[in-house]
Amino acid sequence: MGREKAGMRGMSKNKKLIYNDFKNWPSEDLAGGGSGVVISSPKTGKPIIFKYGAAAKIVDFENNQYLDYFLCDSALILGHGHKNILTATKVAIERGGINFGGLSRDEAALAHELKGKIPSVEKFSFFASEGEALQTAAQWARLSTGRKMCVTFDSCYGSRFLTDSAVVNLPYGDFAAFKHFTDEHRQEIAGIIIEPIPTYRGDLKADDAFLKMTIQFAKNCSALLIADEITTGFRAGPGSVCQQFNLPFDLICLGHVIGGGFSLGAVGGKMSLMDSMVKYRTNTMPLSPVILRSGLASLKLLDRRFYKSLDDKVAILRDSIERKMVDLRLTCQGSLLNVILQINQEEKYQIIWQKLFNQGILFQPDYRRPFSISALHTKKDLIKAGEILVSVF
Repeated sequence: MGREKAGMRGMSKNKKLIYNDFKNWPSEDLAGGGSGVVISSPKTGKPIIFKYGAAAKIVDFENNQYLDYFLCDSALILGHGHKNILTATKVAIERGGINFGGLSRDEAALAHELKGKIPSVEKFSFFASEGEALQTAAQWARLSTGRKMCVTFDSCYGSRFLTDSAVVNLPYGDFAAFKHFTDEHRQEIAGIIIEPIPTYRGDLKADDAFLKMTIQFAKNCSALLIADEITTGFRAGPGSVCQQFNLPFDLICLGHVIGGGFSLGAVGGKMSLMDSMVKYRTNTMPLSPVILRSGLASLKLLDRRFYKSLDDKVAILRDSIERKMVDLRLTCQGSLLNVILQINQEEKYQIIWQKLFNQGILFQPDYRRPFSISALHTKKDLIKAGEILVSVF
């Protein structure tokens, strides 16, 4: 409550009324209960309206506090209200930089920063959302090859955004299904869109042989290989997974972390391909310097020392759980983690999630998606989460 009161001081009467009245706005006015992942109360079934976040905690309008391991679906790698993000966005706003209607130096600076962290990418193009970035990459594959069809996989994040009739969603890791389909449609496939590490199946386990098969197919039939690193980029480690394991790709899609908590997507690739395709961009609103500057401030902190600190935090959480439990374990890729249960994964996870929520721990609501750790989670936060997870299992 202290933070709320401090934030309210100095507000005009009208601003206070607007802020306070928000508590009573019905979420029923929103289609689907709201944007993004809607987190609902296990008791009432109604969407929870959040008020503010601070460090590793998030607070709702009933003043319930939660240790946040959902972190906006892993986007908040620096946690809530990191001072560098707040300073960067404040400076951008104060200089009148909500939007210029054209190119800002922040867009060029962010592209330069990304290129320095993923050197195999020669040029980037930014979009208002990760979904728009993925859809653009698929469209560029079609324009580049003169073909219509794109292939995605059910355990990969991008399959949620690519749902038009020219996109085929195949089961991840099913060699027979992939071979049967690609043999039949070899000359129709414009692009293969795949996560190097699938983040929508609950275990963060890549099938290296299957990944190799898709890479080889794309090469043999001149289809574009599009790496979906919306979730894994800068989360599974420094830069991209493709960079870490020297995986080839024609285009890479980034999101989540690169916006510093704001919605932002990017497509990157070789100069020749990017320059030939950028004329087909369809987004109409220039990106806000506030968002770009937030992303830049975030990326500048993501050095080797930062990732060593995250690795240490992951080790603390894993140790607090696995030294006490034999039927529960964590799998991780960088600071992305999944809870692995021995039996009835989906059903049991929902029960555990509700119990955690009731004790002030916010995990990823979907058992298939990873939860995550931020720079502002303390050792105490991690041990507390581990102990509560063990107690409710």
